Amino acid sequence: MGISISLESLGEEVAIEILSSKHLTAIQKFCSGEEEQDTFLKENAEEEYSVGLSAVYIIRAKSHDDIVSFFTLSPSIIRCEKEHNKVLLSIRSYYLIKKKNDINPIRKTFEKELGIPLRYNSVPVILLGQFAVNQSYQHKGAGTEILRKVVIPIAIKKALTLSGIGLVLHAKKDVAKGFYRKKASKELPRKFKVIAGGKTYTLFYSFVKDMREYRKKLMKDP
Repeated sequence: MGISISLESLGEEVAIEILSSKHLTAIQKFCSGEEEQDTFLKENAEEEYSVGLSAVYIIRAKSHDDIVSFFTLSPSIIRCEKEHNKVLLSIRSYYLIKKKNDINPIRKTFEKELGIPLRYNSVPVILLGQFAVNQSYQHKGAGTEILRKVVIPIAIKKALTLSGIGLVLHAKKDVAKGFYRKKASKELPRKFKVIAGGKTYTLFYSFVKDMREYRKKLMKDP
């Protein structure tokens, strides 16, 4: 993979590339100010990519080879058993459950998006495992533009091949509310929905409309 786009927020032409050995020197200079993301990129990304745990994408400034941003994608599932008391403990319900056997609200959310009743206890999604922007490019709108122009389109292409009804990510409460739910949602066709809360939020961005449109076209082609 090696495509280029223009980031208007930075006035930069950037290349979107899969992690390779040519990025290793620049990786060590990368700093987002977030310890988890910086440690992952410098110490874990190469190994996790090489064994197939996730696809690691590097966004590189073409003018001087700085790493502007990086993100990871991988296929995943979200469990959504019909009865709420059967939901795995790792999925903390964001909604108030009045009765023990109420229909799982996460399931309700997915059924509403799909427009059909679910016959399964889990749904396929694409997981945005890591996403960070270099400190030198922060507070300029780059994160939102990258999410809109790069991350979501690539995730949709993955979903077309693998299947997936949306993008899922886990974010700290302040990041979930301040960035994904506020800033990013203003620039996107639809909003991120909270499907689990607590100190860390689980957010969902639906691909259902995109999937319907693309797959209908594919089915019409001979």
